Amino acid sequence: MKTLIKSIVQTTNNFTELAGIGFFVSLVIIILALSSCKSPEKDTGEAIDITEEASLILTTDQFEGADMQLGSIADTVFHHFVTGTGYVDVPEQNKMVIGSYYGGKVSEIFVVAGQSVSKGDRLFSIDNPDFLDMQQDYLETLSQAKNLQSVYERLKKLAEGNVSSQKDFLQAETEYMMVSAKLKSAEEKLKLMQIDPEKLNSNNISSGIIVRAPFASSVSAILVTKGQWLNNDAQAVELVNASVLLARIEVFEKDISYLKKGQAVHMQLPDRPDLTFEGVVGNIAKQVDKQKRLAGVIVNITGGYKEVLLPGMFLTANVAVEDYKVRCLPENAIIDVDGRFYSLVLEKVAEDGYHFRKAEIFPGRTMHGYTEVKNTAAFDAGAQFLVKGAFQLLQAEE
Repeated sequence: MKTLIKSIVQTTNNFTELAGIGFFVSLVIIILALSSCKSPEKDTGEAIDITEEASLILTTDQFEGADMQLGSIADTVFHHFVTGTGYVDVPEQNKMVIGSYYGGKVSEIFVVAGQSVSKGDRLFSIDNPDFLDMQQDYLETLSQAKNLQSVYERLKKLAEGNVSSQKDFLQAETEYMMVSAKLKSAEEKLKLMQIDPEKLNSNNISSGIIVRAPFASSVSAILVTKGQWLNNDAQAVELVNASVLLARIEVFEKDISYLKKGQAVHMQLPDRPDLTFEGVVGNIAKQVDKQKRLAGVIVNITGGYKEVLLPGMFLTANVAVEDYKVRCLPENAIIDVDGRFYSLVLEKVAEDGYHFRKAEIFPGRTMHGYTEVKNTAAFDAGAQFLVKGAFQLLQAEE
């Protein structure tokens, strides 16, 4: 190389006067180009060194030590989705706002918000002197009804034997029926006060009544304070039974025609995308909101991490309205490298280890951890791909 450069320089000296400066400059460029030539570097022998033209070889220890896995392109079913947003709720029959049919002063509150209660548990109590009069009226009417019943039955027997007049019997019957109706009315009032008429007697009359839970539930809100006067139309305690959950979502008008009862629904909480909830379409609204151009859909929640759901939580929903077959790879087998997507395809397994080549993938949709492969024709039917560990290798290449 040095001899060649010396010869060129000598030639330059001989022709400089003849050819002028332009020719000299051209020769200098040639010299610089030749001087930049280097001898080929020796192969470093690195085990993990891949290009699109060369294979990647992993020893058996490397492959097994990194817990790598192979997989092939598989057939699966993806869905076309209609999206919606909404919130978690419970059926109407599973929630109730409790008050009192009769006004009174709140004397005790036995529960706190968030507490679970069983049917019959005490919620709160109220006092009102009028409650004494209502219980007294019931007991007096009950006593009167028993006396009139005795007279009625006696006169009935006498009338049947023609011993007493029919007029006396009819009079007794009328009075007994009137008192019986009054007694029934007083009895129902006591039941509304959650007082058991069969257990009421002159020794346990009270000016206070206790309001109890009508079903097993949890206390979602307490709307009164101790000492407050509670009117008969006021709300005191809100109860929710969350054993059955549903979602009330809204979808756009243009998507309503795709929806059918029984379609699968996949839901997520905005702040917990790692959690998924499954459901099915229950009821679809028969009317579109004229302002929002949205329609309501009831989704029955059937599975997923239901224990984290609370009524009122906001969620997003995807309704699977159409199925189509695709060929796909596990999502982890396809790696994004500067906007292009690649996988490692197994060429062979030899004594020196696993031989892979880098192959470009044209991905489609991703669903449930799998990504659609659009260029499956570029691979053999039984081609094996590195489905676990490809990310580290392809990133290391970059």
